[in-house]
Amino acid sequence: DRIVRHGKLTLFKRNLHFISLLVAQSEFMANRISTIYGIKNTAVVNNAVSLENLAGGEDRDFELGSGFKLLCLSAYYSHKNLEILLPVAQKIKHAGINAKIVTTIDPKQHSRAAAFIRAVTEQKIEDVLLNVGAIPMAYVPSLFKQTDALILPTLLESFSGTYVEAMFHGRPILTSRLGFAQAVCREAALYFDPMDPDEIFRAIVDIQENPSIYQDLVETGRRLLGEMPDWPSAAASLVQLCERTLSESADKPTEINYN
Repeated sequence: DRIVRHGKLTLFKRNLHFISLLVAQSEFMANRISTIYGIKNTAVVNNAVSLENLAGGEDRDFELGSGFKLLCLSAYYSHKNLEILLPVAQKIKHAGINAKIVTTIDPKQHSRAAAFIRAVTEQKIEDVLLNVGAIPMAYVPSLFKQTDALILPTLLESFSGTYVEAMFHGRPILTSRLGFAQAVCREAALYFDPMDPDEIFRAIVDIQENPSIYQDLVETGRRLLGEMPDWPSAAASLVQLCERTLSESADKPTEINYN
């Protein structure tokens, strides 16, 4: 994964001199790219949401049992940092709190996915860390209804639609204290150090034991969801940027500005 990522970044940097304008999905991403590569010609078109795709679906009983259930809705990728959930589940079990983490991993998703599922069994935490396998989009609304919160200890994202789904379904978000997450979730999430199982465990206890925190996060998420642009407005913004860039290029060649 690191080799592939390094190759992509190398190609990205090598081709920067061809562009007239770089469009990012958030101010955080635009600022980070400017800092790393010294690019000044940037603009932001916030990622849009299609709420009609999040409703409805098909009902399915996932047989998750009782207790406070945290949904980690993610396929297995190394940057999702799912292994950190193993020691977190151990802490939940040793503390004796009635909480569970629900994952959606299929062993075919990654070379290490099967090892993760096997570790759950070997560590005897199947009663705390429940894996329901890969879930078709049609079942996602039903899965949200049967869980109480979203947990995502990811280390790298651009714009995770999973955050938007949690807001839409009225579920609080527990996620990494990193810029990409804060750019999307803002005050609608409870943040933790994604490499610290103790801090993740404390966040779980906080959200489970404090109904006021839970409700505040849900209400804030719904408010933020209402502020997100739809696809027609995002497309219109992108068209305007293209027209402006073409107009400027017609007057004089546009060069990328570096520090």
